[in-house]
Amino acid sequence: MGILITSIISASVIASAKVGKLIAKNRELAEERRKFNESEVGQENIALKAAKRRQKHAEGELRRAKLGIASLKARGEATTEYEAKAVKAENEINAAKEASLVIIDKLNKAKEKQAAAEQKIIDDTKAAADEAQRIRQKELDDELEKIRIKQEADDAVAQRKKDLIQEEIDAKQAAADAIEAIEQRKRAAVDLTLDFTKQTLALATQALNVKSNNDKMRIDKDLQNTLNRIDKELTEEGISAERVKVLEKQKVEAREEADEKVKTLSRKAWQQNKRAKIIGAQIDTAAAVIKALAEIPFPANVVAAIAYGALGTVNTGLIAAQQNPYATGGIVGLNGPEQALMGERGPETVLPADLTALLLDAASNRGTTNNSESNVTNNNSFDVSANDPMELVNAIKRTNGLETFMS
Repeated sequence: MGILITSIISASVIASAKVGKLIAKNRELAEERRKFNESEVGQENIALKAAKRRQKHAEGELRRAKLGIASLKARGEATTEYEAKAVKAENEINAAKEASLVIIDKLNKAKEKQAAAEQKIIDDTKAAADEAQRIRQKELDDELEKIRIKQEADDAVAQRKKDLIQEEIDAKQAAADAIEAIEQRKRAAVDLTLDFTKQTLALATQALNVKSNNDKMRIDKDLQNTLNRIDKELTEEGISAERVKVLEKQKVEAREEADEKVKTLSRKAWQQNKRAKIIGAQIDTAAAVIKALAEIPFPANVVAAIAYGALGTVNTGLIAAQQNPYATGGIVGLNGPEQALMGERGPETVLPADLTALLLDAASNRGTTNNSESNVTNNNSFDVSANDPMELVNAIKRTNGLETFMS
């Protein structure tokens, strides 16, 4: 009997030691993860923030250069210095964007390494927990079977049996706690992956929008240079009427080509933003389903996950079915700058709000002048044919210095 009790105690001590080693290993792995996060991933995040600050600073310099150009143009002075500053700011913005993309790539690789390390931690911990539980259960079963066979009934054996049962309960609780910790790590890893995916998507969308805006600015600049060159030739003395016709045609063709390029860029940007919204909705749906399955008791979690999945599918479908909201006209810029697709149903006019009011007032005046001529005054006066709205727009544009384009 003494030998039996000794063997029971020895088995219990060995199993408890293994559980203790498992707990110590979990702590060691958690510390390794903390150091990993503070080193490689943390450094890349710092570098990414620095690149964003450089980009923001360069964008501010670009805005100031544009304001300087506009001011000098209004006074008729040379804008060479500010144009050089604008080019330099654009180069710095592009460099910052490229640096951000490189850093994002590095950060993505670091996250992948972290995810792989995290998965290895989870797999190793689960394997160790399963093995410890198996050994523990086998040892307990063997000892209890020996007790049953020998029918030891004295108080020491009975008490030891109670102790073994309690140790089994404690071991199961410890195993349950370890499993819960593993599940929490899994959920944290999923949340981290989803958050990183959304952040990467947002940065990529922002970079595409910035590129689209820069391309539009370049198109506008090229168009203005072309128009300036043509206007300069039109003012030359002795130019023939035939040459004037050719130059006017070139101006129309240049505007049409620039408008078509801008329209293509706007359409592409709108489609890219739409795809980004669809991916974002799918990510949100996946997060909701995973959270429901993890946090709500069975079987209610299955019902909730199905419901979240259905709602997410509907939301994604609504986004996918969206059409360009400005195809029939509308007001833009109510909540800040935004992109829009123009010209889906034919030519359109895009004007600032104050210029729109001026056009409406001109149309009203035109109706009271027997449809012969429209007079619009804004510190300057001009007359244009009532049958040619484009001439009216161009006249207002020349007088007010406002930017207008016809799709």
